Amino acid sequence: MTKYSNEFKVKAIKMVLKGNSISHVVKILNMPDIAPLCRWIYKRNERDNSTFRPRMAISK
Repeated sequence: MTKYSNEFKVKAIKMVLKGNSISHVVKILNMPDIAPLCRWIYKRNERDNSTFRPRMAISK
């Protein structure tokens, strides 16, 4: 299991909030899978009770 720093997680979430797709952010940051980023966004939404809902575009 890969461990990510809090700074890395915040950077990834901010990239999605700026309009980048999750799959694009995962590719740019060299993450092996989209699952961790989706989990971080879900947890952020739960914590902040935000209306933000990520696009789940998966491109290969």
